[in-house]
Amino acid sequence: MDYVKADKAVKNAVIAALVSAGVTAVLSVFTIFTNVEVLPVSPAFFVDIVVMLGLAFGVYKKSRVCAVLLLLYYLIGQISVWLSLGNVSSLPMALVFCYFYVQGIRGTFAYHSMTSNVSLDDEPKKTTEVTKRSIPGIISFTLGAGLFVTIVVIVLFGSGASQGIKIVIGLLMMTSILASVTGLVFGIVGLIQKNRRRLFSVLGVILNGLFSFLYVAAAVSFAQNLGF
Repeated sequence: MDYVKADKAVKNAVIAALVSAGVTAVLSVFTIFTNVEVLPVSPAFFVDIVVMLGLAFGVYKKSRVCAVLLLLYYLIGQISVWLSLGNVSSLPMALVFCYFYVQGIRGTFAYHSMTSNVSLDDEPKKTTEVTKRSIPGIISFTLGAGLFVTIVVIVLFGSGASQGIKIVIGLLMMTSILASVTGLVFGIVGLIQKNRRRLFSVLGVILNGLFSFLYVAAAVSFAQNLGF
C-alpha cells in the first residue's frame, strides 16, 4: 500500500465512523421526538456517538491505536445488539463498515511504516523490507473469523431450537472457548515476529481477545446466578 492508498483508506474509515455516529444520532433523536421506537434509546447511545467521533478524529490523525479501537468498539456494539435482539439482520451492513475499518487499520500502519523509514533529511533508511505474511497471524485471524461465524449461527438458530440443535450449539460454545484462547496466543506470537506483516495478527488479537472476554464475562455471570 503506497501513501496515496493509505491516505484514502484512512479517510474512508473516518467517513464510515462519521456515518455510523450520524445514523445513531438521527435515529435516537427521531425516537425521542416521535415516540416511535426505532431504537431502544438510552444515555449509552449518546456516549457511543461521542466515543465514535473521538476515535474517528484519532484515525484522521493517523493513530494506529484509534484505528484498532474503532474496529474493536464497533464489533462489541454490533455483537451486543445481535445478542439482545436475537437476530443478525444488520450483518451485511456491519460487514461493510468492518471492511472500511480494517482498511483504516491497514492505512494507519502503512502510513507509519513509510514515515518511519524516512529520516529527517528525507533519506531512506536501510531497513529490511517486510514482504512476508505472518503464519501465526493468519491462523489467529482464521480462528477469530470462525468464532465470528459461530456467534452468528448461535444467534440465528439458538432461540427456539430443538434439543439436538441446542446440544450442537453447546459443543460449539465449548470448542469456541478453546479456539479463542488459541487464536489469541497465535496472534500475540504473530505480533512479536520480526519482519512480518502484522495486519492479520492485529485482527486476530482483536477478534479472539473480544470473544475471550465475552466468554469470561458469561462465565462470571453464570457463576453469580448460581450463587458463587
